[in-house]
Amino acid sequence: MKFLLTGPDQGKTKMVGGFAFTEGATEVADTGVEMASNILSRFHACYPEHMLELNEEGKLVLKPEASEVTVVHVDPVTNAPLADETDDGSGLDEVGGVPDDGKGQKPGKKGKK
Repeated sequence: MKFLLTGPDQGKTKMVGGFAFTEGATEVADTGVEMASNILSRFHACYPEHMLELNEEGKLVLKPEASEVTVVHVDPVTNAPLADETDDGSGLDEVGGVPDDGKGQKPGKKGKK
């Protein structure tokens, strides 16, 4: 899938988020699209080509129907989607299974004084 840089990096050749862009574009293999989308869309204003359009000024912008990007968190080792990050009341942190004290703090961490 082709990802395109937007904003001040549009059309540039550079490394962004570990991906090599040539003239503002990079191709990502199907097996890496979820991970790439999470990194590029979330942190670098870079989106899949089908989500973008040119505005009157020639700038790439998100299409109106694509303005809400769904980010799927994936395991960095297996690239498998992680469980939803909402609090399920289990007492475990959403990512990594670290015990949660129910006050949003990890064991051993003190709140601000």
